[in-house]
Amino acid sequence: PRSSKPSFECAGAVINSKYVLTAAHCLDPDETGGNTLSVIHLGDYDLSTNNDCERTVLGLRCSPPHIVAGVEDTVSHPDYNTRGKSSDDVALIRLNLTLDFDSSSATIKPVCLPPNGFNFKAFAGNRAPIAAGWGLTEHGNSSNILLRVNVPIADDDLCRKRYKGKFVGNQLCIGGGEEGFDACNGDSGGPLVMTNQNGPPFYQVGIVSFGPYPCGINQFPGVYANVA
Repeated sequence: PRSSKPSFECAGAVINSKYVLTAAHCLDPDETGGNTLSVIHLGDYDLSTNNDCERTVLGLRCSPPHIVAGVEDTVSHPDYNTRGKSSDDVALIRLNLTLDFDSSSATIKPVCLPPNGFNFKAFAGNRAPIAAGWGLTEHGNSSNILLRVNVPIADDDLCRKRYKGKFVGNQLCIGGGEEGFDACNGDSGGPLVMTNQNGPPFYQVGIVSFGPYPCGINQFPGVYANVA
């Protein structure tokens, strides 16, 4: 960032010990106002504290501090923005360190990626996937706490109608229901996840790409890059 204090504008998901999956527009200077990615916080929950703690009957229980990583390399999808604005909005960030998932104190675990031949709608059925992030809430402010919301699957035709020239395939049309559940500014790059019918593990099926503003408007779904 241009200022000495980092500004956290996007999210991502750890997929292995070296890589974070995010949205390509989070690395695009035309979308970030010229800001470049320089630091990543891993294993964070409450952005206002160094240690995330909870009170138990045995006293205060705290997790290890979040990890601050640098960026070794970034790779955006080769077709990003070629088929339409924000098409193929997928990118990988290579960390300048290697994460240890086996440590007894590790609070970071990689999300699973869908297998070859994965069909999102067949996998989801009538279930709602989960979006997570620290973006804007219904009160208009970003959240210090990592939030999650179940967002219903919408009809692709609605996204084609609302986002002409931007919903061009290999994207997921999610949300837009009367309840107003949605991702919002600051959630970009974050994961859309689901388990199978029997529960965990979680599979990342999408990446927060773009949507309406204000967020959570009825009949205006959000658009997610399809990870499969």
